[in-house]
Order: sequence, then C-alpha cells, then structure tokens
Amino acid sequence: MTEQALLIGDIGGTNARFALADSTGAGYSSMRTLNCTDFETAEDAIERYLGDVDVVSPGAVCLAVAGPIDEQRVHFTNSSWIIDANELRRRFKTNRVRLLNDFEAIAYAIPVLGAADTLPIGLPAPIQFGDERLTVGALGPGTGLGAVGLKKVNGQFIAIPGEAAHAGFAPETRQQSEVLTLLRERFERVSRERLVSGPGLENLYWALCRLHEEKRAPLTA
Repeated sequence: MTEQALLIGDIGGTNARFALADSTGAGYSSMRTLNCTDFETAEDAIERYLGDVDVVSPGAVCLAVAGPIDEQRVHFTNSSWIIDANELRRRFKTNRVRLLNDFEAIAYAIPVLGAADTLPIGLPAPIQFGDERLTVGALGPGTGLGAVGLKKVNGQFIAIPGEAAHAGFAPETRQQSEVLTLLRERFERVSRERLVSGPGLENLYWALCRLHEEKRAPLTA
C-alpha cells in the first residue's frame, strides 16, 4: 500500500489521465485513462484511480487542467467539472496541491524533449534552448484547442498560458468567409476552436459539404 504517492494528472474535456510521479527524478508509473463522462466530479475520478492503484492518501497532487485557472480553481471549458484546490486538500488530506493549465504543463516539458521526441517540419530553429532569446509557442487540438508560450528569463523558463483558442475566427479568403457564414448558423460566436479541434474538424466537414452541395454521411473526428 502506497501512503505518500505523488499524484499527477492531465484532465481534458474527454479523458482524465492519472499516474504516480517518481519523487527521485523525471518519470511516472501506474498510468490510467478514465472517461470523464463516467464520473460526476473530478474528485470521484481521482478517488477511483487511487483505489485502483492502492493509494490511501497522496503526499502531493499536481493536475494539468483544460481551462483557465482563477485562484487555484477551474471550471472546465469543455466539461461540467469544477476543480477547487482547497476541496482537493480537504478530501484527499494533503496540503500539497497545485493546479496548472494543461498547456502550461506542456510548456514546462518542452525543454527536456530530446531528438527522438520531436519531428522537424520546417527550417532548423535559429535559436536553441540554451539561448536567453528563446521564445516558443505551442498549439494542440483535442476536444478544444490549447495554446501556450514559453520564454527563458534570467536562466529560468517561464510558461505563459492563455486562451488564444477563444479568439474569433478571422477569415482571409472567400471560401473561409463562406465557412464562417455557415458556422454562424450553428454558433452565436465562431472562435478558432470551432475549427481547429476534434469537433472543429466535424464543423469544417459539415460546412464544406454544404458549400459544395454534397450530401454525405456525417463523420466524427
């Protein structure tokens, strides 16, 4: 039975992934993926995971969450879940609780990526990770669209989380303008996330079929 395990998690709009962190260095074990819709609250999902891995009370909890964090509390962008760090401290009997924006957590992982973890798709980077001038932007489509910046200041990497996905879609071509017009039939406001995400692919497919007057079976992302 593990008494002082370090619980880490990555919680999005569809899946909640949990693992036990290695307290002696980078690494983790006992990873599990749970479906968010199977649980009424995030705390219920955490409790299920801890029971599955035989942990009574974690020594610390660090969760990467898909949504803006306000005073260590998050209301998920693409889920009805709400997570409050104070509630986690009370329920799981630990004072060491930290919530991070999911892409903030990704940003902090970027400097430790090796060549085997990356695939160059353009020109070689003119600035390397050891350079103070380095600035990195990261985007990731999933249930929603994540975005983050990473800047090195005085030898320390600083993550700059944001909600760029919710900026309005700004078309540049006639076809893009036509897509925007169609999507406004479905949504009061069309953000970037309405196009660049799993559901966004479905929206684009629907709009393009309408534009070309093609009757095709709906497809899921």
